[in-house]
Amino acid sequence: MFLLTRLEPDVLKAHKNIYYESVCTDFCDPVIGVEFKAKAECRPGVVQWFTDQNIVATVIDLIFASTETTCATFQCMVLFVAYCEDWQRKMRVEIDDVLADRVVTLADRRRMHCVQAFIAETLRYGTATPTRHELVANKTIVLQHSYNMLLDDHHWLHADQFDPGRFQNDADMSGANDANDCYIVDSFGDANQIRGSESTHEQSLCAVCGDTAFGNHYNAITCQGCKGFFKRSVTNNAIYKCEFKNNCIIDLYTRRKCRHCRHKRCLSSGMDPELVRSGDKINANTIQAVNHIRSHMTSNTVNISHNDMITLIEIQNMIINEVVHWQHVFASPTDAEVKKITAFPLEDNESDHQKANKHVIEMTVLTQQLIVAFANRLP
Repeated sequence: MFLLTRLEPDVLKAHKNIYYESVCTDFCDPVIGVEFKAKAECRPGVVQWFTDQNIVATVIDLIFASTETTCATFQCMVLFVAYCEDWQRKMRVEIDDVLADRVVTLADRRRMHCVQAFIAETLRYGTATPTRHELVANKTIVLQHSYNMLLDDHHWLHADQFDPGRFQNDADMSGANDANDCYIVDSFGDANQIRGSESTHEQSLCAVCGDTAFGNHYNAITCQGCKGFFKRSVTNNAIYKCEFKNNCIIDLYTRRKCRHCRHKRCLSSGMDPELVRSGDKINANTIQAVNHIRSHMTSNTVNISHNDMITLIEIQNMIINEVVHWQHVFASPTDAEVKKITAFPLEDNESDHQKANKHVIEMTVLTQQLIVAFANRLP
């Protein structure tokens, strides 16, 4: 790593003197290599932008970003290029309009609102890793299980400014999520193309907020976010207060603004608090049965009552059936997912080598996504 406390032009010139095209030792080398190539091809319109000042600014950006955050940003960009064509097109048009084929300057970066906003938002999450999620609404990027970054245009009217409203924090979690422990998740296209036998429920809309629903939760068809919100409200005996007129509109974009009206909407949609309490009671009884069995275990004998044995067998069968079900669902990619993978080339040239590498990378990412999706479903 080429780390300098002060990367001045004289230091950069000294670095150029030891540059070798076949050896890349740090962030400087790729930029220096592009400059040398432009000069060798006699492209004055490009060379004029490869000033030492511009190169220094670019390299300092990369150094200050650090390896981890730079890699995280690149991973985010890869996911956008692969699965978010609309946003990719916006960034491409913006880069073409502002930069064309020259090096970015400080003034240019301030003009590329979409690109800069995306980088600024994604750099907040330093451990980004591609994975998979089955419950993602269309045109949404999900960060871990609790952060959705919305891509609708009205969220990006001032794209160069940070806006918490671009995110939703509605996962089924008991506590707050640590923003430093996030994953970048892609939905592999339209969220209505759902796996398994639950497609009828998942293609319907949430009775509370109108988001993509995922089955019947506490006597109402709801999304995972509203299910988690209602469960936390009942479990914590939460009492909310509306800061407006107790008639807030609750939809996909406003559901986080007023918890009082959202909770009222949950109740009016048919969600039953007693079902939350009874579910917690069942879980408590299961734990109690297991603890009772453990407490009667000795080094030589195990004394288990008939009722405890029946309870344990029922729990085991339920868990086994659920694991087998999800294993069948995620054992192999769907035809639609396979069609998105770059075909493996049969020729032997440089272009086909790149396609082969891309094929391997995409297959690896898809396999990881299936494994993570299966693991997330395990009880």
